[in-house]
Amino acid sequence: MSPRFRWILTTFTLSMLGAYACGLVFLIVLYRNLPATDPAYGIGLWTFAAPVFEEIGAYVATAAGLISFPPAYYLLRGRRLRTAVPFVYGSVLLEIVLVAPFSRHTAFLGAFAVLLACLILVTFSDHELFQRHRAETAGEM
Repeated sequence: MSPRFRWILTTFTLSMLGAYACGLVFLIVLYRNLPATDPAYGIGLWTFAAPVFEEIGAYVATAAGLISFPPAYYLLRGRRLRTAVPFVYGSVLLEIVLVAPFSRHTAFLGAFAVLLACLILVTFSDHELFQRHRAETAGEM
């Protein structure tokens, strides 16, 4: 397998996994902040999340992963994924946890804005955490 194809496959997989993780956290935050008057209040989390995530969440998470893949592919090239990916998705998850209890729509759209901002920050950062070692780049692209 060529290094370029491996990079595409790795970035695509991480984009999809990150989107599903963010979708699951989004549902958990929504569930934890349901008002007592909501019909779903008081039922178990997995009873609440399973039908919603299967019917709507899976489609939205898949679309989010597909949308986030091209920027992640281009902006993370030449960066150390072991530190860049946790930073990027940790920031997105933090945004979801902090904003979703107040506004679902803002949290959803804000997650994309935070994702793009963090990808750009990692791309243009000179911090050694995000730089690849010379040995790591020898076989890349």
